[in-house]
Amino acid sequence: MNYVIIDYDIGNVKSILNAFREYSVNIKLTRNKKDILNADGLILPGVGAFSHGMDNLYKYKLIDIIHDYVLSNKPFLGICLGMQLLF
Repeated sequence: MNYVIIDYDIGNVKSILNAFREYSVNIKLTRNKKDILNADGLILPGVGAFSHGMDNLYKYKLIDIIHDYVLSNKPFLGICLGMQLLF
């Protein structure tokens, strides 16, 4: 299994990476479209203001990529602000 954390410069991703690695889960922090769309599971973390999070998703051109991934019906986890951004 291949898991991806979306890197959009928001949130405490280090603790998420460490938690997954503690259980020997293959996980990658990236904003690469191919990596995201090929992931078996996707995580969108986040801390802070909604507007700042959305600005960064737009800045890194991740909105359509996330939308395409969600439509694939593969597992998606939004953490804190990440779940709010999904909606």
